[in-house]
Amino acid sequence: MDEDSEARAVDATVTATVRGLAHSRRVTSASLAQLCGIGTSQMTARLNGRASWKLREVVLLARYFQVSLDDLVSGNVSLAPRPKR
Repeated sequence: MDEDSEARAVDATVTATVRGLAHSRRVTSASLAQLCGIGTSQMTARLNGRASWKLREVVLLARYFQVSLDDLVSGNVSLAPRPKR
């Protein structure tokens, strides 16, 4: 797999994982955009696979969803909602 293909595959995995986590935990794209310091349209483009994720955004999202960066990038996360405390 060449570098571009690998980067697209990682982007697609991050997109699917973030979409799944956001859906299962009822987090809006507007909230994710605010967290990442980008506009809602930019977040929507990322969540629809039309724009690539920035490393800073992936790190912020991993922290927010309380998953490791490695798990977020590999898609190895539980999409179950977090229990209320």
